Amino acid sequence: ADKHGLEFHPDALKLLTRSLGLVNKSLRRDEEANRLFLDILTSDRNAELNLRRMNEAGLLGRLIPDFGKIVAMMQFSMYHHYTVDEHLIRCIGVLAEIERGDGEKVHPLSHSLMPGLKKSREALYVAVLLH
Repeated sequence: ADKHGLEFHPDALKLLTRSLGLVNKSLRRDEEANRLFLDILTSDRNAELNLRRMNEAGLLGRLIPDFGKIVAMMQFSMYHHYTVDEHLIRCIGVLAEIERGDGEKVHPLSHSLMPGLKKSREALYVAVLLH
């Protein structure tokens, strides 16, 4: 879906949900699976939407067990408007927005720093997802 800029088909999401049992320790350690996940995470097309769909299907929590522990977790204070998982996914969207230059007026310093972070781009996205 990401590669071609398409939305997930509902049948594909159903199949994905039914196949979650296939996501095991071996798959989590698989080099190609990790490369594909990093490609989705750092995609300049719509990583936020794709991560949200993966989360809704249960895949994100299966791939990253610690992420699975925070799905639908609420923070009870006036500063927290989203569940922890939604906050993390939205943060990826904001990071992508800053990188594209869409948030230059709102985040000028962050935008100006992004070109210098090209070598650590994947690490930055992983850090934001797991912060």
